[in-house]
Amino acid sequence: MSENKFHKELEAYVDRVFFYCVKRCNTREDAEDLSQTILLEITIAINKGIIFNNFDYYIWAIVKNQYAKYQKRKILQREKMIPVEEGFLNAFDSNEKSVLNKIIDNEQFETLVAQMKLLSQDYSNILYGYYIEDKTLKVISEETNLPLGTVKNKLFTLRKKLKEVLKMERLPGKKAFLPKRFSTSMCENGNPHQLAGSLINKNILFHSYDNPCSLEDYSLELGISLPYIEDAVESLYNGTLLKKTEDERFITNFVILPKEYDIAQNTLIEESSRRYIAVFSITPLTLLLILIEENSRRYIAELKKICMQYFDDYKASVNLECDDQLLMWSLMFEVNASIEERVAGNFLYSHKTSSGDFDFHMTELIDGTDNNNIWKFSQNSYFSKVHGICGRAWPSHMYSGISDPKNCLLSTRSANGSEPFDLFAKLMKTNLKYSEFDDHVKHQINKYTNKNYLQIKNDKVMINFPYLSKSGIAKLRNSIKSADGEKLEVELRIICDKLKKLITNHIPKYLYNQIDYLIFSSISNIRSFVIDGFIEANLIRSTFSEPFQSNSEFKDEDHFVYNMIAWDC
Repeated sequence: MSENKFHKELEAYVDRVFFYCVKRCNTREDAEDLSQTILLEITIAINKGIIFNNFDYYIWAIVKNQYAKYQKRKILQREKMIPVEEGFLNAFDSNEKSVLNKIIDNEQFETLVAQMKLLSQDYSNILYGYYIEDKTLKVISEETNLPLGTVKNKLFTLRKKLKEVLKMERLPGKKAFLPKRFSTSMCENGNPHQLAGSLINKNILFHSYDNPCSLEDYSLELGISLPYIEDAVESLYNGTLLKKTEDERFITNFVILPKEYDIAQNTLIEESSRRYIAVFSITPLTLLLILIEENSRRYIAELKKICMQYFDDYKASVNLECDDQLLMWSLMFEVNASIEERVAGNFLYSHKTSSGDFDFHMTELIDGTDNNNIWKFSQNSYFSKVHGICGRAWPSHMYSGISDPKNCLLSTRSANGSEPFDLFAKLMKTNLKYSEFDDHVKHQINKYTNKNYLQIKNDKVMINFPYLSKSGIAKLRNSIKSADGEKLEVELRIICDKLKKLITNHIPKYLYNQIDYLIFSSISNIRSFVIDGFIEANLIRSTFSEPFQSNSEFKDEDHFVYNMIAWDC
């Protein structure tokens, strides 16, 4: 390639080099200076007649080399200068500066580091943003949602307390005074919540996520003495939340979802879903939710079709005489649950300890609260072989408002797996009248009658939720395994395959063994859209006659039990 051709080739890199610098420099002016320096050095090399075997490699080597020099200059400037904002130029006199220099050189430095750990969240954000990330006070004001004057005053107070000429790069890591916060989720046995309950343990796990760490690394990052770190790490390692690498470092052994994903390059989300996105970042749970919603319409259509097709057989199989829409709730849940388990429920638990087998993940909280703005459902499946009865319940953990149709599924207002099935089984297998039970059993019957699980008619106690015989549940499950059920499976597998691609793009390779668990956890969010689809088709409703009255606001003692189905073993 001739000299002119190299010059022409370089033109294609001008914008890319500039934007590389913009993303990494403190100001646009710095970015312009750095990019000009880089392009000038490359131009000089071209003019000297140097032949480049790999022009792209050469350009980015120069870019990285010049950026490293830029960083070094900034560090040297920080050591030599006192950064001040307008209005604070006279904050320190020469006598105070000499005192500060003495502080740097003696053991009081450790005392100041300890003081930093006592700062409030606002002060910590300002301190880290200004000194570590080199952000302007205006940017910090916008990010912390504080007035600019307040930020300036807080910074002035910080300078007086911490003596700003201390070398900030000598301080412990950010999480020593500004910890990350997470919610935790799990599946099956064991108790990882207890291990990851403390803020210290959560930040140990976050620091070594896809980042092998020594005990000393943790100590420096969190600003905590090594003996405390050793004890915490040992517990996390024994509980399998940490594992060792070949070089005896520790790495987090489960997936951590950050509070934001960059989706500018994501091609898995349909263009129509951009209506959800105000900026080019989004919570990972919302990203999964968008994907599920975009691809759930055909699945829900097939689910409605199979539930309507087999509803009459189901109704004839249950012991309960009630509104068809009430029965449809339980049928909808049972069919969907069966398909979910067959498609996405065959994962093997990746954590095996003496206390049980489980899978686990953490999600970074938004602004320190669990407001990820997504419906979360749990599925409780339970059984009692002794009493010959099994059941399923799907209460929600969150709801969006008192008028939301899914209010009836609040865990405090619906069947949730804590029901006394020994009592229910006894009532189904006895011919005793209500008046013939002793006072203790009567008290239990009255309690669950008030909660809508039971009803008493003509001195007879009856179950007030769908209950199937062995032959009835077998017939229902055979219906789900029919050709129509297979169509339903195909549609759900399509969604799971897309979830797999999305999840694979956002987790480290060493955690790929947990993809199936994450798919199973994610796909459960389809239940919210299933409910919406059935309500829109008038197949179910969330307002009822007595005891609920014709409105969506329940009394505290009222319970919705039609999210449950029970059957003989």
